[in-house]
This record gives sequence, C-alpha cells and structure tokens, in this order.
Amino acid sequence: MNKIKKYYSQIFLGVTMLIALLLRFSPMFWQRDFWYDEAFTGIITRMSWSEMWWMIFHDVHPPLYYYLLKPWASLFHYSVFGFRSFSVLFGVLSIISIYWIGKKLFSERVGLISAFLMTISPFAIQYSQEARMYSLFGFLSLWLVYFFIQALQKNDWKNWLAWGMIGVLFFYTHYLALFTFVIFYLTALGYQLFFQNKKLFQRKLFFITQIKIFFQGIFIGKKFIIAVSLIGLFFILWLPALKQHMSREGLGWVPVVYLSEIPPTLQFFFYGHQPGKILEPIPNEFRNIYFSLSHEQAGNLFDGASLGLVILLILIIGIIKIWKQNKKYRPTLFILTSLSFGVLIFLILLSQIGLRFYVARYFMATAVLIYLLLAVVISQFKISWQRVILGFYVLTLLWLKPIPYDTSWHDVKHDTALVNSQTTIIADNAFEYATARFHFGEGRVKLYNRGEPTQNFNLWIIVKPTDQVTSLDKYLDDPNVIYVGAGDCHWNQYQLKEVKKVGRLQICK
Repeated sequence: MNKIKKYYSQIFLGVTMLIALLLRFSPMFWQRDFWYDEAFTGIITRMSWSEMWWMIFHDVHPPLYYYLLKPWASLFHYSVFGFRSFSVLFGVLSIISIYWIGKKLFSERVGLISAFLMTISPFAIQYSQEARMYSLFGFLSLWLVYFFIQALQKNDWKNWLAWGMIGVLFFYTHYLALFTFVIFYLTALGYQLFFQNKKLFQRKLFFITQIKIFFQGIFIGKKFIIAVSLIGLFFILWLPALKQHMSREGLGWVPVVYLSEIPPTLQFFFYGHQPGKILEPIPNEFRNIYFSLSHEQAGNLFDGASLGLVILLILIIGIIKIWKQNKKYRPTLFILTSLSFGVLIFLILLSQIGLRFYVARYFMATAVLIYLLLAVVISQFKISWQRVILGFYVLTLLWLKPIPYDTSWHDVKHDTALVNSQTTIIADNAFEYATARFHFGEGRVKLYNRGEPTQNFNLWIIVKPTDQVTSLDKYLDDPNVIYVGAGDCHWNQYQLKEVKKVGRLQICK
C-alpha cells in the first residue's frame, strides 16, 4: 500500500495516458470521413514539395504544419492513419506537457488534474483526431506560455530566447498567433506594472514620476525586445505570403460574436462541438442515453451553454479566492488568466469592427490554458470535493449525445463492385469533391455543383477548373461514370438512376 502511495502520481499519469490513447484511437479516428479541410491537408501533402509550396502560398495558412506532416505521413503511405496520427502524437505530447508544466508552475496535483481534463475533453480528443494543425498549435501554446511565465519572472536570456523561438513556430502554425502576441504584450505590460514596478502605485510619488515609470515599463525590457525582434524577423520573411493570404476573402462565413459567446466557448472546450461545422460552433447536446432528467417537451436539463456558464462562474470565484489566499500564485495566475480570457475577449472586440476570426477550432491554443487554469482552481478544494467535481464532469460526459461519424467515402472506395480503376466519379458539391479527390486521386473526380452549376470556385484552390463541369450531357452515356451526392438522384434537369446508398451518400448512374 505504501508503494502505491509512493508511486501514485506515476500510476495515475500512466493510466491517464492509456485512456488518452484509447479515446483518440476510437472508431471516430478510423471511420469518420475526411471533411473539406482534412481532405485539403491530404491532397496537398501528397504533392511534391514545390507543388505543395505553391498551394500553401495561395491558401490561407502558414506552412509549418504541412512541412512537418509530409515526412510523417509518407511513413504510412499517406493513409488516413498517417495524417491523423500526427495530430494524435501532439495531442498526447500536450497531455504530458500540461502535466509537467502544471507541476512546475503550481503543484503535482495541478499537473495531474489538468492532464486528466485534457485527456477526456471531447474538444481535445476531436482535434487530436483531425488532420489539421490545431493539435500542434495547442502543444506549442503550452510551451510558449511556460517560457513566457519563466521569462517574466526570471528575466533571463535563456527563457526569453526560448519564448521567441517557440513564438516563431507558433506564428508559422496558425495566423491566430498574430492576435495572441498582442495579448502577450499587454500581459507583459500588466505584469511589469503590477508585480515589478510596485513604486508606480505609491501615493507619495509625484504624478510626473508615476508617468515616467509607466512609460519605462511600456518597453518591458531589452530581452523582451530582442525576443520580439526574433519573431518579427521571421514575420517579415513570410510577409509576401501573408499579403497573398490576407487578400483572399475566405472568412466571410464567420459570424459577428459578442461577450455572451464566452460561456458556450467554455462549454465546447470541455464538451466539444459538432465536427466539420463551417459555421459558428454548436456545443454538443446533452442527451441522456439511459434515462431522462427532464420532460422531453421542456428540453434537456443541461442545454445550450448552461454548463459553460457554470464553468465560467467556478473559474471566476476560484480565481478570486486564490488571489486572496495564495500570494505565491498571484503572478502566474494573472498571466494565465490574461492570456486565456484576453484572447477570447480581444477576438470578440475585433469581431465588432469587422475582423471576424472567432471560430471553435482556432482556439485549441486557448483551451489548453483553460484546462490548466481550471485545474489550479479545483486543486484548492479538499480532496473529497476534487473527486466530486471531476466525477461530475465524467458523468456529464457520459450524458452527452455521441458525436456522429460516418464511413461513406471510405466504404465507397473499398466497394470494388461499384468502383474500379476505370470509374470516373462526379460529386454534387465542393465538400464531397474534396473528400472524393483525397480517396481517388486527381483526374478521376469531377465536380458538378448541383446547387449552382456555374458557381465560381476560385477561392477553393484544390477545386481545379478543369475538373468542374457545368453540364452532365457528355457523361450520361458513359457506363464508367457514377454520380455521388448527399441528396437524391434528381440532379437538376437530370433524372439519374439510384444504384446504392452508402452512409449519407446516394450513388447514382
């Protein structure tokens, strides 16, 4: 028994990692179809390095993820496993990292709780299973924040340069980093004024002296400026591509958001949201699988952003309590709170002036900080209450409506009676075209946009103009052509014959 107590943390962490792998290699990993963004990843990463570079330059994302993914995916012959396992790798590394960082900044219990929260969070699981850059983005965010905290508190070259170098990688992973760096600066300024230049608030000082101290603090320090210059240098090197990306109007679908979005945002950090949604994030619904706690007509007991509001209240009350009772944690708590909620509030404010970037999947870098922040709050309760809170979280996860997944295109690909090497596939919308092209390769897949056949797809850089058709007339007599869509077999003026239904897809000839 004493040995178990001695190695409790190692055993707990080991079990947590095993659970993390089981959850991330669930059927959803293997069977859920690639949606457009994942198909885009697969298509361009299979290209040569020069072709991939051209696609990245004309897309809207920085290159780091694709350049790291390509050699990894090639080890697995560019399969679905190869693309998605790269995200699993960084998802698992993030859990190990959040444990170590929580332990170093606060306590071992904080590290264990934060690792547990991240292990079972549907949001973290979902983006550890998706062939996109968000898992890598979250991993880099943890270490970026860790070295930032160390740099502010120790003010040494080692930590500031480490922050700068990881900052470069962070920027080259996702453009949300640009807005995050604004919050890093404001946080550093706040830390400088409230925790280092304490003389600023002494009543005996003349107002002029206070103004002088304030303006000296604005520049943070020489080491900070050097670290920012390092990030700025690589920003300038990427500027031609950034200008090209900013000239594209690809985010018009993002809605304007308000401060009321913070509770639902917290809810999908802990309970996930519907995958593949290109519009605003919709938190997963709470549907009791085994029994109902509320009348069907009255709706679910926990619905919308109700638990997100509970999480927000727990965080606010907990942070205030820790601030009053534990002076040692104040500086680190200030930095974590400023960086996490600061990014959310800043993007909400930008939304009000037309700069709309508030999208669920962009926030993995913020979600990992919220996991850590909540772990700090939970760790302040008695052990018995910690178990109650974490137990309640697990129970509510069991009460979630399962995230749906399907195997449609995967099954079509392996149906040799339906598809052979001579088959040409015509998809009825750009999303299905992208997934089909990932599975069947360039040239074998055509796009007939059933809703609007003449729609311009210039912004969809993997939709090749030569593969877009506005009329099916020349294909109708070809026995090697199949028509695949998510609706029925009536494609505008063409009445096709239904052959088979595979998942959500209707196969027509």
